[in-house]
Amino acid sequence: MKIPEFKIRTDLALEEREGLKEAAEEVSGVSFKKWEGKRSAAQITEVKVLNEHGAKALGKPMGSYLTLEADKLLMPDEDFHSEVSDELALLLKGLLKQKTGKNILVAGLGNQSVTPDSLGPRTVSNLCVSAEGLKAIAPGVMAQTGMETARILLGIIKEVQPDLVIAIDALAARFFFSKYHMMRKFKEETGCTIHSYVTSKRLLLARSLIARGTPVMKAALQSGFRDYTTFSRAYKKQFRQPPARNQ
Repeated sequence: MKIPEFKIRTDLALEEREGLKEAAEEVSGVSFKKWEGKRSAAQITEVKVLNEHGAKALGKPMGSYLTLEADKLLMPDEDFHSEVSDELALLLKGLLKQKTGKNILVAGLGNQSVTPDSLGPRTVSNLCVSAEGLKAIAPGVMAQTGMETARILLGIIKEVQPDLVIAIDALAARFFFSKYHMMRKFKEETGCTIHSYVTSKRLLLARSLIARGTPVMKAALQSGFRDYTTFSRAYKKQFRQPPARNQ
């Protein structure tokens, strides 16, 4: 059986550029620069989309895209984490130096109940906000509010009229090594596949939400399931009872 070709989605301009290089495609209208961090052992890459041709090639709007890579972030090393935080602060200051005004709005996008999608809301919860300076909002996701996140933000921006908006979100990205190697190593270390592990964690979250009184359909959505039949079947298989019995 012939498997159709497909494109792996990534939000990183760096990976889009590397994908084009692998395909031996010329990328005009795009500049590339890489350097070592000033305060940490991090690699920083800047991809600039210079014109409409570059925007079309990468599928990204014109502008500057910075990627900070630090492999040791996975290690429990607080000193290194602090160094990388300082490095990120320097990059942000460089991006903001041409902006005037102190009225800044930070939007923490994502679903705090789902760990892979919780970066935005968790960041907002750790900010020091004020009425005259930094403001922050975590608008949630449509499954929680019944409204499109973009519409919520546009309404807030219209009311607050910030000088600058910083959106924090969890990005879709490829791994920088073979996915097959990653899957094999994961199963060797844990005894289960990545898919079964993620599904199990989602089901545990769903059961916890249902036990706290969340309606079954809403719990399924908040746990990352988009199809109720799939959710119900997986729930029964793992817990040997239908989800409604936990309410």
